[in-house]
Amino acid sequence: MYNITEARREAPSQQKIEREGGIIMAHFRGTVQGGRSAASRLGHKTTGIDTSANGWHAGVSVRGSYQSEKDRDVFSVYGTAGSGYGNRPGLIAELLHTAQGQEVRHHFPGGKIVVVRDGRITFSDIS
Repeated sequence: MYNITEARREAPSQQKIEREGGIIMAHFRGTVQGGRSAASRLGHKTTGIDTSANGWHAGVSVRGSYQSEKDRDVFSVYGTAGSGYGNRPGLIAELLHTAQGQEVRHHFPGGKIVVVRDGRITFSDIS
């Protein structure tokens, strides 16, 4: 977790946010580096965080969210049509933490899922 006052040192324009009960803590942090200087943004458990990177014909979008019922973070990676207006592949993969450790779920058309956990691969069918 990132404290808003810590983030302030990174980005002087970031304001310290206080509410009744104390300082709001950021749960997510995203950074980007392009042709200009680096920038960062913060997200909370309730808002999550979104980012995207696109070329002309392909790209990805990543959504970070918190699942309170399982007390875990989930990062979902989606394929996009880039800056163009073509078909998008949809959900490609999810990265999450389970009781067994960190897990990557690769999603394929037709409801097939390949799960990689601790170097072991398992196959699922969600259809």
